[in-house]
This record gives sequence, structure tokens and C-alpha cells, in this order.
Amino acid sequence: MSAIEQGKAVVKKISEIVGGLTQARGAAGRAAEEKAEITSDVGDVETAGKEVKEGLANLTSAGSKLDADVKATAANVAADVAAVKGAKAPKPAAPTGSTPAATTAQAPKSAAKTEATKAAPKTEAPEAAPKAEAPKAAAPKPAPSAPKADPKPRS
Repeated sequence: MSAIEQGKAVVKKISEIVGGLTQARGAAGRAAEEKAEITSDVGDVETAGKEVKEGLANLTSAGSKLDADVKATAANVAADVAAVKGAKAPKPAAPTGSTPAATTAQAPKSAAKTEATKAAPKTEAPEAAPKAEAPKAAAPKPAPSAPKADPKPRS
């Protein structure tokens, strides 16, 4: 091989090495861009995670307040039912095995009671205690979504 051919081979080898280094530098640049995008995405996910935790805390708080409101309402309803039952007590049922003769014998007494009841002034059923208005829990605000701005569109 002559010196000229050897020189050409060396120049060719050097240009291959330079071309490889250029490709490696381009790949390193693209990798750096990808790393920056991934880092940005990780930051966005962390921010969204914090917002989700805050929303969950708000939801839990609202749920606790709702449970308290439901329990208070149930207690008020129970008090109202008890007041209504106390005002209108059901008449005791006739004992089983009683004879019709006994019923007719008690009829005049029942009529006397009915007349006395009609003569007595009627009293209204006691009103249920006014329900204390619990402050309404503010509806939890939906967590704002973090829009992802793509600084460089991918090609």
C-alpha cells in the first residue's frame, strides 16, 4: 500500500470517528432534553399529588361534617317522633278472651269517658324542639388541574 493510500485510509478512519462523535454529541443533547422533560413531568406529578391530598383532606372533613349533620337530624327526628307518640298514645287493645257481654257492660263507662273528653279543652300536641341549624359545610372546591405546557414540541 502506498503512502497516499495509507493517508486516504487514515483520513477516512478519522472522518468516521468524527462522524461517530458528532452522532454521540447529538444523542447526548437529545438525552439531556428528554431528561429535562422527564424532570418537568415528575414535578407536575408531585404537584398534582399534593393537590389530590388536599382534596382528599377537604373531602374527609366534609364527610365528617355530613356525618355529624346526619346524626343531629336523626336525633331531632327521633325527638319529634317521641313527641308525636306522646301526644297521641294508642288506645290499649281489648284483652283477648273477653266476652261480648263484658264489652257491652263497659260501653256506658266508655260513653261517659268520651263525653268528658269532648268537654275538656283539647291541647295541641307539643311542638318539637326547634332544630339548631348547624352551619352548612362549604362544598369542597375541586382541586385545580395543573395544565402541562410543552415547552418544545417533540418531532
